[in-house]
Amino acid sequence: MAIATYINTSKHKCTIFDRNVEKISLQKEIERIKPDIIGISAFTGKMLRDVLKVSQIAKEYNLPVILGGVHASLLPNQTIKSGLIDYIVVGEGEATTMNLLDTLESKSSLYTVDGLVFIDNGKVIVNKERKFIDLSEYPITDWTLVKGEKYFQGMGNSKRLLRIYTSKGCPGNCTFCYNQSFHKRTWRGRSPQQIIDEVKMLIKLYDVDGIGFIDELWSMSKERVYEICDLFIQNNIKVTWYFNARVDQYSKEDLKILYNAGCRWLLFGIESGSKEILKKIKKGIRLENILQMFQYCKEIGISTIASFMIGFPNETEQDLKDTVDFALKLNTTYYDFTRFMCYPGTELYQYALDNGLFKEPETMLEWAKISSWDRIYINMTKVTKKELSVINNYFASLNIINMTKKEQKGTMFGYIRNLFKQISNKGLIKSFASSIITLSEVIYIFSSILFHPRIRAKYSLYKKSK
Repeated sequence: MAIATYINTSKHKCTIFDRNVEKISLQKEIERIKPDIIGISAFTGKMLRDVLKVSQIAKEYNLPVILGGVHASLLPNQTIKSGLIDYIVVGEGEATTMNLLDTLESKSSLYTVDGLVFIDNGKVIVNKERKFIDLSEYPITDWTLVKGEKYFQGMGNSKRLLRIYTSKGCPGNCTFCYNQSFHKRTWRGRSPQQIIDEVKMLIKLYDVDGIGFIDELWSMSKERVYEICDLFIQNNIKVTWYFNARVDQYSKEDLKILYNAGCRWLLFGIESGSKEILKKIKKGIRLENILQMFQYCKEIGISTIASFMIGFPNETEQDLKDTVDFALKLNTTYYDFTRFMCYPGTELYQYALDNGLFKEPETMLEWAKISSWDRIYINMTKVTKKELSVINNYFASLNIINMTKKEQKGTMFGYIRNLFKQISNKGLIKSFASSIITLSEVIYIFSSILFHPRIRAKYSLYKKSK
């Protein structure tokens, strides 16, 4: 949406077609608006299947395809050789896409477009990288390009929450994160006034009651945090909001300031309760600081999400026991347990390749088959896939139970709303099929726990500590 907004400030015009929320087919949309080119963005994972499907449809209409996003940026040579992609935008897409459209229209040389990958006479051409741009130069995201109500989420007591970004990148050195290759460990922030203006726009357009700031790292300085909080208060903005934070970033007094400005949720990336794993992934946090931060949040009234990752290369049984034990000590509202994904461009990715733990897929389709947050397709640990699944599902079950609590009515409401949105967007039959899949996932989660008592006993997965 940010790219479309930027393009629309020029002579070019861009519309958004989201296959997740639109009922009509892509073919009918192409025939309706008659585009000159189609752009797609994708992460590494299942969505690459859809990239291939959409690209194939575009070729049926003789339309060139631009692909951007993390996966294409980190594996441009392999990706463009699929035969379905004409241009790859590496890194941040706004300026490069605009430059490409201008170049195509004027029939100028593609070699002049920084950040572009293309094929010329059978040879893959990788142009020089585009320099980062000051985010304040970009316009506020145009939310009229989509139907905002189709993206409402429920969280806590918020029923109409929308997500926006305030910054890009992170200076962290985590070995599992693509940030080192994609954002070059560089953090850039939008101006606080731009952020407040976008929030006010969303309130006016859609009467939102919640905002999720989806940055990798919300702020680098406390001064920026204080300024944003002051603007929330000065503008009498009553929506609640959340963001991602480091556990060593804020004091108890800072949390009070955040709370008074409307912050009601914080997501903390903890990753592991094993000191050995934390050292290997270069997280740079101390376990004792984590416990203190969660206690502060509890006292002040800020709900928390504790994000963990399991399945790291050579992770041992003891590492997992340490993680489970530590997670259960946390006084958190929700857990976010995910599986390690071997992202290209990361330090752990290279480690896995060098040590024979992982064989790089040769096509996008192969990447789509092995990359998933909710299934273990490739196990690089010292324990079984089943143990990893039971641990993951146990904490997922705690989240499902927590959703039924009174104070989490917005989260449950959001889940129900999504079901009705599916019916509206996809029709009753397809939505019923999706509901069956969702129900089967819930059954899978609880059955995985019930049918493996030995694994539960092995990792002490019985009840959440107080």
